[in-house]
Amino acid sequence: MNKNIAIGAVAAVVVIAGVVVLALKLRGPEKKDGQDLVVELRPKAGDPDSIVSPEYGREMYDDNCTSCHGWRGEGDGPADHYLWRRPRNLSDGAYMNGRTDAQLLDVIGKGGRDSKSQLSRIMPSWSTTFNVYQQMDLVAWVRRLHPVVTDFVNAGDYTSHEAVLSPARLETVKTKSGTEPVPGDATVTVFAVWSDKKGRPLRVDEPAPAPGTAGLAGYVAFTRVEIPGGKKVSVGVAISPGEKKIHKSAVFERVVIVKGATRDEASVDAFVKSFEGAGENVGDVNPPAIAGQDDLSKALAGAVKRLYWRILGGIEQDREDWEDIRQNRVPHASHAGREIYDRMKCAECHGPAGNTKGPGVAAKDFVAGNLADGNRMREITDQYILDLLENGGPAMNISGTMPSYATQLSKDEMKTLVEYVRLLATEKK
Repeated sequence: MNKNIAIGAVAAVVVIAGVVVLALKLRGPEKKDGQDLVVELRPKAGDPDSIVSPEYGREMYDDNCTSCHGWRGEGDGPADHYLWRRPRNLSDGAYMNGRTDAQLLDVIGKGGRDSKSQLSRIMPSWSTTFNVYQQMDLVAWVRRLHPVVTDFVNAGDYTSHEAVLSPARLETVKTKSGTEPVPGDATVTVFAVWSDKKGRPLRVDEPAPAPGTAGLAGYVAFTRVEIPGGKKVSVGVAISPGEKKIHKSAVFERVVIVKGATRDEASVDAFVKSFEGAGENVGDVNPPAIAGQDDLSKALAGAVKRLYWRILGGIEQDREDWEDIRQNRVPHASHAGREIYDRMKCAECHGPAGNTKGPGVAAKDFVAGNLADGNRMREITDQYILDLLENGGPAMNISGTMPSYATQLSKDEMKTLVEYVRLLATEKK
C-alpha cells in the first residue's frame, strides 16, 4: 500500500473514531432496563507534593485515547472495529505491571513504531501533542486503570514470572478450587515482591523464587473475570511468602449493587475479603452469597480460588521451565520444524520452548509473543503466521523486530515451521 494512502487511511479512522467518541460523550452511558450492577473506578487520592496529576491525565486520556483504548482502558474503543490489531488492554494488571513507567513514556512519546519496546505499529507518537510533564500525567492516569502490585504487598521491587500451566497442573487448579477453568487460566503471571533487594528489573532471567526464600515479601497475581451483565473486573490475590496464605484479596474496581435508590458497594468488598487468611483450604471457603447476587458471588469466589492455585502452580511451572532450559530439554526435538526453529534463531526472542524464557530473552527491551500460550495461539490462524514469516512484522504493522524470512525459507519450510510452532502451544504432560 502507498505510504501516503496508508497514513490517510489511519487519519480517517482516527477522525471517524473521534466523532463517535464525541457523540457517545455527549449522549452519556447507555442505560439498560433491569441493570443492577454498576462498575466504577475507585477514587484514589493523589500525592499533594507531586508535580504529576492523574486528574489532568484523565482529561487528556478521555479526549485523545478512548477512541482506541476505551473509557476504562479495555482496548474496546469505537475505533477497535476499524483497526487491524486490537489496542492494548490497559486494565490488564498481569501485563501492565510488567511494564515500567519509562517504557510507557517511551511508547507514548515516540509511538509504537519508534519506541524501544516495538509493541505496536499503530500507536502514534504524542510528543507534538503533549509535553513531557503532560505525558507523565497521562501515565499516572493509565496506572489508575489497572491494579498495582505494590497496593497488594507494600514492599520493595518486584519481578515478573509468566508460565503456561501443564494440563496436569491445570487439572490440579480445577480439583483444588472446585471450579472449572476459564479460557486464559492456563497462562499465569506471578509477581514476586522483594523486601530487601533494590534496583531489580521487572523482568529477570531467573525462575520464580521458591516459597520461604530470604527477602521475599510475597506473591501477587491478577485476573480479569466476567460478572453478570457482561462486565469485567480485575481480581487480585496476594499470598504470604512462607505459609502460602492469602494476605489480601480484592476487586480492583468498585462494584455497586443498585436497588432502587440504594447503592451497596460494601457487600462485594466484604465477600472477596472473606477469603483472606485461607491457604490450601481456600476451596472449602464458602462465604454466604451476596444477597440477590448468586451469579456474582459464584464468579468472584471461583476467580479467587482459581487464582490462588494458579499462583502456586505458576511458581512450580516457572521453576520447572527454567530447569528444562538448563538441561537443554526442548519440546518435540525430533520434529523437522525444530531444526528450522534453531537455524532461524527463533529462540533468541521467543525462547527455546517458545515461552519467552531463556538466555538473552529477558535482556531485550521488547517482549516477544508467547508461542506456548494456547489461548493466544488459538486466536491466530496458520495463514496469519505464514504471512508474518514471509513479510515480517513491520509490513504487517505488528512488530518492528520480527524479520521477514522470505529469502531464507521456502514455502514448504515455512509450513513446517508453523506446524512446529503449533506444537509449542500443546502443553506438556
